[in-house]
Amino acid sequence: MQKLGPGLKSNSERSSNPKKSDAATVCEMGGAPGDCGCMLSRRAARSVTQLYDVVLAPTGVKATQFVLLRAIAESGQIAQWQLSRQLSIAVETLTRRLATMRRLGWIELHSGSDKREHLYSSTELGREQLERATPYWQRAQERLKEQLGEDAWNQTVATLDRLAIAAERSLTARMKNVAPRTELS
Repeated sequence: MQKLGPGLKSNSERSSNPKKSDAATVCEMGGAPGDCGCMLSRRAARSVTQLYDVVLAPTGVKATQFVLLRAIAESGQIAQWQLSRQLSIAVETLTRRLATMRRLGWIELHSGSDKREHLYSSTELGREQLERATPYWQRAQERLKEQLGEDAWNQTVATLDRLAIAAERSLTARMKNVAPRTELS
């Protein structure tokens, strides 16, 4: 068993209704200065993905695949670079995920006007899979809403959207990436 430090609990030891998360406690203890936003958002993303994966399991679709399949189906046809930008997924990661979905027969690849451009569209099988998986996706989302309450759910969705936009703007800001100053500098 991994030792987490004084006062911290593993997922299996954590109560079902904690007052404060262990990650928040680490931040307060000075355990990861400046990384708390990253640590908490990544923890939330992993936990939410795990919930959706569990609920979607009977359909054979993973949460990451569902998001891609829905985005592709809604667009009709979309370039890989547009999908990457729209969903903030690294091109390399997206390439692997799309290749798996192609092998499953859920999407198909087309060449754009520029032969290097990859365009994706959903197949009939992909649209059927999406239709089968959607009620499960909605069930997972309802579970989260139930745990948070309607107001907190709406606030969370708005906050997550603002967080993504802020991170995207920070990435594209024309700022020099230099080492932070320390007291010794």
